[in-house]
Amino acid sequence: MVCLWGGGLDGNTTVENLFATDEYKAFAERMYQWAQAGYYSPDASTNTDAGTVQIQSGYYLGGFQGTETDMKSNLTRDCGYDMTMISLTDKYAATQMYQISTWSIPTTCENPEKTFQFLNMLYADNDLDNILTNGLEGVSYEWVEKGEKAGQGVIRYADGVDAANSPYTMPLHVFGDKLSIAVYEPLTLDYYTVGREFNESITDEQKSCTLGYVFNASNVAAQKAAVDAVIQQYVGILSTGAQEPTAILKEFNKALEDAGIGDILKENQTQLNEWLAANGK
Repeated sequence: MVCLWGGGLDGNTTVENLFATDEYKAFAERMYQWAQAGYYSPDASTNTDAGTVQIQSGYYLGGFQGTETDMKSNLTRDCGYDMTMISLTDKYAATQMYQISTWSIPTTCENPEKTFQFLNMLYADNDLDNILTNGLEGVSYEWVEKGEKAGQGVIRYADGVDAANSPYTMPLHVFGDKLSIAVYEPLTLDYYTVGREFNESITDEQKSCTLGYVFNASNVAAQKAAVDAVIQQYVGILSTGAQEPTAILKEFNKALEDAGIGDILKENQTQLNEWLAANGK
């Protein structure tokens, strides 16, 4: 993985190999210490169950992930325990956050005009985004309270339905505008105000200087595929402390170099420099 250490918030625009930094070494060492202390399960590096499913078992305390305004309520609902959110970093805006759920129409699309009309419908004042997110009223959910704008409101699972047996739910909110889609209790109608105020509160200083930049890896596609395979092989081991990191971290970075991460760093830096110049930064 290549990165800007500091996320472009400190003015540093040098593209680096994350796994070769002192910070990642310290992270790997800390994860190993935690594993030795019993903070991870012995099968953490191979367990593919979702985090919410693992917490439901009652053997786990929590995990790490990006947070948002409704995260505490959603995790409490899906984990079956009252979860608490502890923020380790301040809020900020970076390109990858907007790429998590990005809609696009591929060049191979047989009917791009109709596809574009459908995407527009997702953001219109109708129930389409609610249906695709929460399912059907009376089947998956029922209304508790409706808000002032179309789609806004608080819902609960329908009778006899819960997170485990719901016939349909899409908790990631990938369809339409989150601020026009119903939310599950114990969230209240204040959710929409809090979400809007949160978005508006992000200052220019909290926006990465590379916000909007997207790396095109087509010139190094072979190297990227090889590097991705290496990362897949090693990251799970290091991030769960499955092995003492000193030797394996050196082995990991040697494999990344052999796979061509240097070419990716160079190409990414070239594209970023051109993007910065073109955007007057």
